[in-house]
Amino acid sequence: MPFEKLFSALSLPHKDEIKVASERDRYGTIFVVDKRNYRIMRFDSIFEQTKMNRNHPEVPVHNYIKAMLMSAALEKPQSVLVLGLGGGSLVRGLHDYDSEVSIDVVELRKKVITIARKYFFIPDVNNISYFAQDAGSFMEKNKTKYSHIFSDLYSAEDMVSLQKMGEFIKNCAASLTPDGWLVMNYHISPIHSPTLLEMFSGYFGTLLYCTTPSGNVVLYATQSVKVAETELLRKKCRSVSPSSLYDFKLLSTKLSRWV
Repeated sequence: MPFEKLFSALSLPHKDEIKVASERDRYGTIFVVDKRNYRIMRFDSIFEQTKMNRNHPEVPVHNYIKAMLMSAALEKPQSVLVLGLGGGSLVRGLHDYDSEVSIDVVELRKKVITIARKYFFIPDVNNISYFAQDAGSFMEKNKTKYSHIFSDLYSAEDMVSLQKMGEFIKNCAASLTPDGWLVMNYHISPIHSPTLLEMFSGYFGTLLYCTTPSGNVVLYATQSVKVAETELLRKKCRSVSPSSLYDFKLLSTKLSRWV
């Protein structure tokens, strides 16, 4: 293990945190800690994989999760695929928005699913299925069509490179309904990358993005070219909220058109 990673692991929990659990698998250690009203998941790192308000588990804490959920205003979720579970913020938010929507969840680490069930209150209902699989392999073999695909794939320190690969993006496009949306969380802005633009434009007719206060950029891609003007989309986003405890007023102003 590199020195920086070892030091980070040994230093957990951090100041003002209470250790709840730590479990190890072939990919590293998964830490669960409590800090005031929040429960946090980390992977061998100072970075938060999940931050959950223990008083309101259904309400996302991180703005990039809220920005991903804002896609519900672009097209009402009918059947959803979530790639990358973490502590389940997306799944809890989607279930809160519509408890009847069908959700498939793909997470590489079986231990993460176990911990999310035990400590992060992810829904355990008949219309939500959890698969301990590699996201790339799952998408290569997938035959199901989804109205929404959410891709939030991160390791301990960085975004998984799969989210920048043409074959993966192609497979996601092939797994969407005609008006469906691919929603991806990038840790830095990809909108100035000609390579990524060419890659996405090959499979999608409309590309939008939202830059969050933390710097994460959420991409929204659909094969349809019949998408309303940006200002009308912003208005739609302001009018839709998965929970009465938060809204999209701020994030909707950051919604922009890439193509």
